[in-house]
Amino acid sequence: PYGQDNGECKHIWATVLEVDRTGALTNVRVIDHLPAGARYRAGSLRRDASKVPDPVVAADGSSFTFTQ
Repeated sequence: PYGQDNGECKHIWATVLEVDRTGALTNVRVIDHLPAGARYRAGSLRRDASKVPDPVVAADGSSFTFTQ
């Protein structure tokens, strides 16, 4: 989820699928480039409805990178 300057919260979802089915996925990196004016809300990242550590947010706030 990310919030815009007016305080509105937008929820986004990403689905990562394993295509070769040889085992659990490792070293998965998700990079999200946020729309203009949007910022990541600290503490809002979830995986399967469970809270996970915050991603690395770009210095200018325009994107974030989550590695699992």
